Amino acid sequence: MGAELITYYPSFLRSIRILDRALEDLVDGPNWTLEDVLLEDAATSRVGEAEFSQPLCTAIQIAVVQLLATWGIKPCVTVGHSSGEIGAAYAAGLISATEAIIAAYYRGKVVADVKTDGAMLAVGLGAEAVAPYLANMDGKVLVACHNSPDGVTLSGDLLAIETVKAALDTANVFSRIVKTSGKAYHSHHMAPVSEKYESLMRAAAAAAPFDAAQPSDAIMVSSVTNSIITKSVSVDEKYWSANLRSPVLFNQAVQTMATDSQVPKIDLLIEIGPHSALSGPIRQICTSNKFDKLGYLPTLLRGADSAAQLLKLAGELFLRNYPLDMERITLVEAPLPSGKIHLVTTSALCLCSLSLRCCAS
Repeated sequence: MGAELITYYPSFLRSIRILDRALEDLVDGPNWTLEDVLLEDAATSRVGEAEFSQPLCTAIQIAVVQLLATWGIKPCVTVGHSSGEIGAAYAAGLISATEAIIAAYYRGKVVADVKTDGAMLAVGLGAEAVAPYLANMDGKVLVACHNSPDGVTLSGDLLAIETVKAALDTANVFSRIVKTSGKAYHSHHMAPVSEKYESLMRAAAAAAPFDAAQPSDAIMVSSVTNSIITKSVSVDEKYWSANLRSPVLFNQAVQTMATDSQVPKIDLLIEIGPHSALSGPIRQICTSNKFDKLGYLPTLLRGADSAAQLLKLAGELFLRNYPLDMERITLVEAPLPSGKIHLVTTSALCLCSLSLRCCAS
């Protein structure tokens, strides 16, 4: 979960701490910090629980976007999947980092209160192909995520999900229960907490108005509405409530991003998050729609050194002749007692290291 970035990049740690301060200022803020939970040992970590996973993933996305921006890597268009839309809205300059982390924190907080018996099921079929399996479910199971032309995620009542899975197993169709701790996102199970989510966001904004979003030339394609969100559109608590309840139109939004004349021409997608969870769906979308020139690169990978992964991303972009600040990328960040960050060349570090060894000998 980005632990190596905290170690090697003081600017990344500073981003996380600023987000922690934003949460501390809430009247009902957490009794834990993002920094501590990110660095917690995997054996005792609670990152699988919504209360933690929602703000943690968003915090990593915000901090990675900020670090990449210092390297000259900035988006021209963004799209998000489920709660990933919070990070996408921040990257597109539609909301501030403070508003983003608060939206993620309250999302996790209200979802933790959902005690309905729900479940989610990943299925290796598109929306049309899976429809016959849902025909007799009386609305108890629905397509929650349109991931790609060949894959969806279903959401709904646990018993109904198990019935659908049994039918899919009989037909030798791939399906897998998604680990959501009994939460059925993007379904009727989220309706009871929607009003509370909105009221918490409104109360936070009233107590301390959110800071302004950072200017950005990027635009965002909504996976709630499959439409372009312009700077004149308010991405507020009602939008995030709809995001929690509504189906994720990721498949449709990526197609819009690649074909709509209002969207800048793109040839590369970079996934911002603690793992390359969307690599498969993106590959399927590109193959199905013959987006032959649309490439894909991840930022972080589960189980891999996150600092090395970001440098690998920079290397891949360099090989593709993207404009990068290579001098900034190859500098080493060193924290000063004042809290400022001093940038040191690698050659200077080598000389310092040699000097220390000479003194020691």
